[in-house]
Amino acid sequence: MSIIHPELIARIQQIRCLTFDVEGILTLQYRSLQPPFSTDLFSQNDREGLIDLINQGFIVGIISSSESKLLQHLLQELHIPFIYLGAKDKRIGYEEIKQAMNLTDMECAHMGDGERDIPLLEKVGLAITVPHASSVIKEKSHYCTSHDGGWGAVGEVAYLMRRYQRELH
Repeated sequence: MSIIHPELIARIQQIRCLTFDVEGILTLQYRSLQPPFSTDLFSQNDREGLIDLINQGFIVGIISSSESKLLQHLLQELHIPFIYLGAKDKRIGYEEIKQAMNLTDMECAHMGDGERDIPLLEKVGLAITVPHASSVIKEKSHYCTSHDGGWGAVGEVAYLMRRYQRELH
């Protein structure tokens, strides 16, 4: 992991909630690259990263245009408290989480890699993306992981939060 700028650390220290897209973030960018007949859509590193974030006390949500019963089941199995699948407008799920948990935009982070993530990346206190994202998405992000989506990017974010986050109340 490279040297982290003090401004990024200050943003990280304000975060109480992290939301994630699925395709290209928790899974490989192209589903056809997923192992056939796999019931484990996420890498072990990313799965452990989500669990670690919850154990650290963060509010975790999934906001994705992807939609499947398997995905819903896997997320529930991980005890993700906020799950919005089939989201055409990701702002709706984001605002519901924010309101339910009494959060400000600066207390929220979103990790995404596509056009539908732009409204959230522009709004949150900490916008995160992955190396395969377009230059437009990277420009709107405060941090780009060194790991690609589906290959440990969420695990990297969990490590980053643990390393730089103040203790949550």
